[in-house]
Amino acid sequence: MQTRGSVLMKSPGKYETVDLEVDDPREGEIQVRMVASGLCHSDDHVATGDVPVGMYPFAGGHEGAGIVTKVGHNHKGINEGDHVVFSFLPSCGHCRWCASGMQNLCDLGAGLLAGSRWGDPTDFRLALADGRRSGGADVRDLDLRGDHHGFGGLRREGS
Repeated sequence: MQTRGSVLMKSPGKYETVDLEVDDPREGEIQVRMVASGLCHSDDHVATGDVPVGMYPFAGGHEGAGIVTKVGHNHKGINEGDHVVFSFLPSCGHCRWCASGMQNLCDLGAGLLAGSRWGDPTDFRLALADGRRSGGADVRDLDLRGDHHGFGGLRREGS
């Protein structure tokens, strides 16, 4: 799928809006047509270099809402047409941190700023127009493997 996104080529740096190619969803992933999203202060910390990321170019933006347009195999009950919202940090909902209300410490967030797919630090879902792969917290292709709810607090509207 072709889309546009805000990308940092280096840090410190400024976000540039560029054309991106997004892979189709794989097993346990979904693709979302964004209705609302934005860059937040966490993205600013990445741009200033205060928060290092695993790879450049890096796509910003990780909070928003949209409508599911594609689902990969084993998508954990999320279906095309579902309205979803999500936030920055993934959380499993079961570990000691999540059970005590401290989802921001969930182990699922440990590799968040690497920008790669869950479970494979060498696999990236975004590519720039020139073919370079891009890391980043891209919310158009969410990972639903395991028992967590995807990228951050992914919830179906009304749930």
